Amino acid sequence: MNAACLLLYHDDWNFGEGYVLGANGEVAMHGWAVTAEGDVVDPTFQPPEVTEYYGVVFQREPYLKWVGDCRGDADVLWSFRCFERKDAALKRGEPPLPLAGSARMPSQ
Repeated sequence: MNAACLLLYHDDWNFGEGYVLGANGEVAMHGWAVTAEGDVVDPTFQPPEVTEYYGVVFQREPYLKWVGDCRGDADVLWSFRCFERKDAALKRGEPPLPLAGSARMPSQ
């Protein structure tokens, strides 16, 4: 199950997207869920594998609408299907979707 799917089961969670720094020093584009308390929930990587998350947190409802409008494309920052919409917002100096706040790594 990916992070976007977790939002379907948790009405008060949001979606984070950006980069992760792996314990091996590699950086990857990635998405994760964020609890109402601001904790990262990552169904792909576990805490020993990832040392840091860098990115933005999008509000749940606008994010889910984005996924529907973009025909299932779960990415916002690297959206393939909605890249024109995303680029237009960024060129205006705005986020593509309303931001929800920040997130923190889970305790290890």
